[in-house]
Amino acid sequence: MQQYEQALGLLMSVPEEVSSCYNQIQDKAIEAYKAYQTQRCSELIQKAKTTLASNNYLGALNILSQIDPSATCFNEAQSLAQNAEGKVNAEEKKQWDFQMKKYNDAVSLEKQRIEAIKEIAISYYKSQPTSVNYNYIVR
Repeated sequence: MQQYEQALGLLMSVPEEVSSCYNQIQDKAIEAYKAYQTQRCSELIQKAKTTLASNNYLGALNILSQIDPSATCFNEAQSLAQNAEGKVNAEEKKQWDFQMKKYNDAVSLEKQRIEAIKEIAISYYKSQPTSVNYNYIVR
């Protein structure tokens, strides 16, 4: 149903103490996150193309840097980024290179994924109404 935020919220609500299936839940959470990233990928590509059309090259690079390297459209994002890199000035290029160095660090990437999963789960639960139903039984 492509309700990745809800799925991540539910998966991350399972406590770590449930050791019999916790590893499977982590695998499913990463799988759901990657599907979420793939869905977002096309949205980010479109947003970057619109930003490039308005000659905001650094803005487009910032948008493209949000795309996960394991996402299906990463190659398209890289080609757009290379096109934009050629048009930014030296200071903007220095900032972009620094961001890409941080982003490509494999250890940091895995941590970013887990943090993003947690943020999506928290965001999902914060967006849900908090209502409490009391049932009184009278004898």
